[in-house]
Amino acid sequence: MVEIAEVTKEIYTMLADIHKNVFPIVATEGTSLPFIVFDRSNAYDTGTKDGNQLELSYNIRIVTATYFDGLKLLDDIRRALRYSALKPTLTSASEEYTNDGFVQTISISI
Repeated sequence: MVEIAEVTKEIYTMLADIHKNVFPIVATEGTSLPFIVFDRSNAYDTGTKDGNQLELSYNIRIVTATYFDGLKLLDDIRRALRYSALKPTLTSASEEYTNDGFVQTISISI
């Protein structure tokens, strides 16, 4: 059975291998750009014929000073997810500009 703590640690480790500034839920105040923030947005048991299976959803936000730096990090993360043992599914992607930073957001489910 999938454990929330194990999956979350694996996602953190994968992101930390891509970039040094990775934070769960919120970046530390004063952190300079770029940085990555991730959070778990959903966790629920689904009934299957073999019993319950835990499904998890995460949001990953990449915040950068330039638009194309954000896209580069996004591509790096998508590539890492593609080869991850977690076998995540990309469920959505969006982008915005806020608080002097370009934000690329992807949502995944496991």
